[in-house]
Parts: sequence; structure tokens; C-alpha cells
Amino acid sequence: MPHSQKHRGANPKDYAAFTNKNIDNLKHAVFDLSWLLSNGYSQKASLKLVGDKFSLTDRQRKAINAASAEKESLELRLKNEIEIDLGSHSNFKNLNSTLVIDGYNLLITTECALSNAPLFIGLDGCMRDIASIHSTYRKVEETIPALELIGKVIEELEIKETIWVLDSPISNSGRLKQIMTDLAEEKKWNWKVLLEKHADKSIVELSQNKNHIVASCDAWITINASNWTNLCSFIVKNYIPSAWVLDFRK
Repeated sequence: MPHSQKHRGANPKDYAAFTNKNIDNLKHAVFDLSWLLSNGYSQKASLKLVGDKFSLTDRQRKAINAASAEKESLELRLKNEIEIDLGSHSNFKNLNSTLVIDGYNLLITTECALSNAPLFIGLDGCMRDIASIHSTYRKVEETIPALELIGKVIEELEIKETIWVLDSPISNSGRLKQIMTDLAEEKKWNWKVLLEKHADKSIVELSQNKNHIVASCDAWITINASNWTNLCSFIVKNYIPSAWVLDFRK
């Protein structure tokens, strides 16, 4: 049976949940949640405590959870980040590296940006969405435009080789791989697409190669990878000016 989802857009509840008048309240919630996590409180208990304190909706709780960070892990993430120069890009392209992309992480957030779903900048500077694909990936109208945009940016950064890593347990990963490889062949992009049972672990292992740079905003990956770059935020800020972005940093 065909699925009904055509876009990766906003949930109808988001327009009330993420108005400008709510931003300060949500920023305070992110600060409180991060403080609790930094002082040894569990994620689940901390999120409930802060969510109840600020009377947050489920969508708002997901947003502050994505934006918060425990102090020690935040320091580790920022220590390993390779920044993309917003002017000449020279500090990135001159590394002559292979780009290893956390596939669903980058693609879905780019789809969300193109379909005007809310995106949230967390304390680590990463841009995240609160879309949920559960155990099945569904191609939407923004999928091909998102892949084409990502490919264009990779070309402009003069990346010679790109490795996409997709989670094989997620249904339709094989179909998405075929879409990617067909598009890469058409555009003459040097893309390789891997299906991995434990994608996050595979990405971290690939990062141990000194010529590999990881593109991901996943917290576990950015903590454990030998390096990473915030490609998603770079793309949204510079190529999707109409995106709905809320910055939860102080």
C-alpha cells in the first residue's frame, strides 16, 4: 500500500509550539536540561523534570532534548570538529580528504529544511530536526532535490570521494541506495553507498583513517569520531535561506 507522506514538513502542532514568544522559554529549558545532564542526572528523568517545569509539549521536549548537551561531551565534540570556511572553503578542500556521510542524518535534515520543518541549533552548533522515520524510510518530494543540493555543495567544496553510510535495518535503505547511485552516475559524482547493520559504529571506524572526514550531527558519532564536520548546518545556512531555524544557544 503506498504511503501518504509527500513532504518532510512541519507537524501542524509545530506552528504553535515554536513561535518566537516560546524561544526564550525553550532556551532556558535547554540550559536546565544540560545542567542536569552535566551533573550526573539521567536523560529520561532530566527531560521529564525540565519538561514538566516548563509545561512543554511532546514536540518541544524532543527539540530541547536534541539541542542539549552534557558539558564534558560538548567539549569532546567541539575539540574534534573541522570547520568549513564560510568564505573560500579553503580550510576544507585543501585537506584532499574522503567525506564520510552519516546518510540518514544529513539527508533527512536537508529534506526538512527544504520543506520548512523546524530545525534547531543546539549547544554544539549542530542543526537537528525532530522528524521521525521509525524503522522505515519514505522517499518524499524533497528527497531528490536534497540529494542534488548536497551533491552540488560537495562539488563546490572540491571533495574528490564521498562515502554515504546508511542503516541497513531501516526499511527501504536498499531503494535509497539505488536512488543515490543512479543520481551519482548521472551527475558523474564519485559516490559510494554502504549499507551497514551498525552504521554509527561503522562511521566512527571509518573516521580512524586520517584521510576521512565525517559529516554528521549525531551526538554519539561526533563524540567518538576522530574528526567531524558540521556539513548540514553549512548547507542550510548558505543554500537554504528560507529554512525555519531556531537557535537555542544563549
